[in-house]
Amino acid sequence: MSSNIPPFPEGPGNFYSFGAHRIARYLAKHGMPVPEQQALQKVLLDRFDDIDYLAAGWLLEKEDTSDWHAVITGEVDCDLSRYPLQAAPTLTDALASVLEICDRERIFPTDVDRLPDGIRLRVRDKIFADIRRMRFEAYQPKHCQRLQNALKGVRVHGENERMEAKLRSLPGFASIEFRLGRDPHEEPRGNLLLPFPANWATAMMLAMASLEIPVKRHVAQELVARLFGADTWQHLVAHGDEPRVRTTPYVVATSIHGCRDMAILSDRGRRRLGLRKAAGVLGW
Repeated sequence: MSSNIPPFPEGPGNFYSFGAHRIARYLAKHGMPVPEQQALQKVLLDRFDDIDYLAAGWLLEKEDTSDWHAVITGEVDCDLSRYPLQAAPTLTDALASVLEICDRERIFPTDVDRLPDGIRLRVRDKIFADIRRMRFEAYQPKHCQRLQNALKGVRVHGENERMEAKLRSLPGFASIEFRLGRDPHEEPRGNLLLPFPANWATAMMLAMASLEIPVKRHVAQELVARLFGADTWQHLVAHGDEPRVRTTPYVVATSIHGCRDMAILSDRGRRRLGLRKAAGVLGW
């Protein structure tokens, strides 16, 4: 989480309350109507989610300090073998997760081999685990922008048909069969599918309109900045064009041990579209 975001008065998970107070102060300072606090929190809850806050935190980080490593299961039968491929943001974190299993299951590696891109732990003549640096594919910002433009404004619930149509509009996707999870919601609701600045401004405009406080986009941008703890919109988006790995990779392509594309889902259960990620190509 970004160290540039002030701590929440009621805990790190309550950014709705924190942001609502900051937004109310901004509205009052600029002579605009200030909605009742609970009503404001409710519309924020309906339009923004934890993934939006996390993405804002990535933007506020001055540099990407991650050095992702993959943990690849070897031949020893243990708890580690339940997950053929895992990932950690540093070599130290990856090694710690492996050693935690060793300690819990009383497995004692007998050798450690140095690999060109990591290390290998062996138990006598069997490979226990490989820990290797992840090499992310280069990507072109225009591809990220193309996806953002296609899915801009699509909400996470009640818009499966629209989402599929938008995906089919992307080059090379017209003939792909999409299998989206069953959505019980018939009307659009929830946060916007892709967490990126232009989408946040749109979400904020709609949220304020639902409170009968219409705002222009430049005002909505400043309200978004207050929601996520930034001083200004320019402060929030200053590093937005920098390619970063950001959070946990959730689709990793590898040929190690003959593995196919493996899915590594990050926490908070974000929706999978069956798209490969390459160093942030989806902007998530």
